[in-house]
Amino acid sequence: MLVRPARPDEEDAVLALIGADEITRARVPGPWPTDRQRAGFRRILDADDHQLLVAVRDGTVVGVVQVSFLPEFARDGDRAQLETMHVAESEQRRGTGRALVEHAVELARDRGCGLVQLTSGTFRPDAHRFYAALGFDGSHVGFKRAL
Repeated sequence: MLVRPARPDEEDAVLALIGADEITRARVPGPWPTDRQRAGFRRILDADDHQLLVAVRDGTVVGVVQVSFLPEFARDGDRAQLETMHVAESEQRRGTGRALVEHAVELARDRGCGLVQLTSGTFRPDAHRFYAALGFDGSHVGFKRAL
């Protein structure tokens, strides 16, 4: 398995992987993917402060995570935010998610970030155990407001 930046020609594969998650699909009305998801994929690939990493096994995209680099002035170094972490069901418990997160953490370290953060829905206890095993501390309560 290889972890690397996503390529433009992997748009369909990445969006299919993300859309396979029932919780994600429930957030987006209509057929998946919409033009907004496609445009978002392209914007992330084109952005300097964002990176979309994919895990590829035997030529197939089997995992994805978005890494966003956020300017910071209240601590020593910027921060990295992990978003949209998805691993194909067939790849779970095979080290794919771990490899994606470790690669993202190394990117953050290379960019001088002092912190890597993420949020995970309260309804995903398995994900919480996974992130804790990778050294993430559930030290904060997150709040979101839909617009």
